[in-house]
Amino acid sequence: MDFAGSEFSAGYEKQSVNDGTAQNFNFKDNVGGFNVNFGYSKIELGNFDVPDGAILHEEEEHEGEEEHEEENLGFVNNSDYQTEATKFGISKAGDWGYLGFSVDNLESVYGIPFHGEEHEEEEGEEEHEEERIFSTTDSDSFTVKGSLNMSGDLVNSVDFTFRDSDYILTEAHAEEEHDEEEHEEEEHEEHEPTSFMSASTEYGAIFDLSNDNMTQKVVFNVLDEDSSIIGEEAFMNPATSEEFTLGYFMSKDIGMYNVDFGFRMDQIERSGSVTDEDHGDIDYYNIDDTTNSFAVALGRSLSDSLDVDFGFASVERLPSVIELFMNGPHLATGRLEVGNPNLKSETSNNFDVTFDYDNGDFFAYASFYINEVDNYITLMKIMTNMKMKIMMKSTEMMTMEMITEMTMMIMQI
Repeated sequence: MDFAGSEFSAGYEKQSVNDGTAQNFNFKDNVGGFNVNFGYSKIELGNFDVPDGAILHEEEEHEGEEEHEEENLGFVNNSDYQTEATKFGISKAGDWGYLGFSVDNLESVYGIPFHGEEHEEEEGEEEHEEERIFSTTDSDSFTVKGSLNMSGDLVNSVDFTFRDSDYILTEAHAEEEHDEEEHEEEEHEEHEPTSFMSASTEYGAIFDLSNDNMTQKVVFNVLDEDSSIIGEEAFMNPATSEEFTLGYFMSKDIGMYNVDFGFRMDQIERSGSVTDEDHGDIDYYNIDDTTNSFAVALGRSLSDSLDVDFGFASVERLPSVIELFMNGPHLATGRLEVGNPNLKSETSNNFDVTFDYDNGDFFAYASFYINEVDNYITLMKIMTNMKMKIMMKSTEMMTMEMITEMTMMIMQI
């Protein structure tokens, strides 16, 4: 559908708690038969002010040392945030359907107020006065979307999409110099930045096969993604992921009941490697597996104003490349994270009942649900000899042999 006319909107916001500003504008119009849309937004927020005593610090007493009280700054350090976003889109529509493309760019910088990295004082050396830990993001995407109306007896229409995305998240550390009486200029160790990069290409289509008796659609989708981490905290080797998805959906009225059913099959291949930091050996892995998910819903009207719906869904998920192949320290979170290439797929079973009441003047609804997850994938903390390690494990796979394996790969954070 074409834009009916020209529209322009703009906004400006000022915040006192962080001395921040937010501004945006958006323009759309039909120019020469083409729908054109352009938008821009920018947000700049400083450190957030907090009342005195709002930030609580853990106090440790050291034998022979006087207790040190940190100066109350009146704000949360490293809580600043800046982002700038630009989008542009153009499309053409007609009785045959529509075709359009868009480009989006998002850049941001934000501080990390509280993190897990601890700086301990060494003999003859004072603690760093202040450390700045922050992240920057840069995201670009190009998208093509369209729909083709068809007059065939089987296929009513085809909706298709293509998206190419590049995403970079960089975590950086900057330590300020601390002037001491004995050392006029002291240089502190600086951490090299770490970049988390992802490049993906995705395309798919939805075929509408509906008729007078039922609604039904067939979906397919293909995703290729390359992930890599480069820098001081590169806790994962480069990895690739290829996914092919085939889905089916139908909705049909059967007597007093409405039945919805959906099925999805994902053929997934993930490739990566894990480096043994002690010996330098590299183990390569290729995980090729298929997951199946389905959902069914049954609903009916109990009266003119009350409906009830019953639903059941079983969703299977294969571990991500990070859950499989991560292996190293992540200083921004203050922990050593280790994946498990032997993880199996996770299955979530959900059952729900919903009552929906609407008499025109009042409406209400109530939902009851049960969720059960088999082979749940989670990060598990292991403490040994005053050291900590976080390891990706499935709950049903936790054995004494695996705990022994964890203790052999522990490092001080």
